[in-house]
Amino acid sequence: MKYYREILLAEAVVFILLWLTNEYLASLLTFVAVPVFFSILAISLLAELFDRSRVGRQYFILMLGLSVIPAVIFLCMYAASGGTTFDWARQ
Repeated sequence: MKYYREILLAEAVVFILLWLTNEYLASLLTFVAVPVFFSILAISLLAELFDRSRVGRQYFILMLGLSVIPAVIFLCMYAASGGTTFDWARQ
């Protein structure tokens, strides 16, 4: 896992661009990606607790970043816009 910083930066850029252009898709991906990546992280940590493996520390950092970055961007966009209206939900 040599390029985990670049992967996290690319994810942040993609989510910011999605929130700026398509609120529906960005919210859908955020509400799906955060629980999925966090679940994978939790299962990996439990497996690591029971049976040590040779998985590097960068893997766990990457999984934590992949689960936290969309949530942080959502909160920032929510605060910056004064609260999202979710207009797409009313149509």
